[in-house]
Amino acid sequence: MPAGHYRRHFSPDNFLSGETEEIHFHGGEMPFSKEKLPGSYILELVDVPERLFIFRDNPSGRSISIDLTGVPYLTLWSDGSPFLCVEPCWGLTDHDQQRAFEDKEGIQTIAPRGVLQASFSMTPRLDSR
Repeated sequence: MPAGHYRRHFSPDNFLSGETEEIHFHGGEMPFSKEKLPGSYILELVDVPERLFIFRDNPSGRSISIDLTGVPYLTLWSDGSPFLCVEPCWGLTDHDQQRAFEDKEGIQTIAPRGVLQASFSMTPRLDSR
């Protein structure tokens, strides 16, 4: 993962608890325990200048590069199987207490007749070593 300042939003049972953790990461291998991935990591990319994420499977030599330029949030999770789900997000899940739509954290506001243009790209590398 690229170096930068991330903010983890805790979401037990898929609802935001309001608890956060500031993560200042120097770059390199994902700083999260694989044992904790069955509970998702919702990450806010607070100050992550380089938005190219590269996930590698070292034994096979396979990798995937994901360009998240302009993406404000990223969710990482796995059910313990040998895979990692990477979800770019433009908003956050609900809190355990319902809020008015316009008060939801991370909501993207679009002016009347406005347009939200968003994208990301993935490039797989399936070559074996």
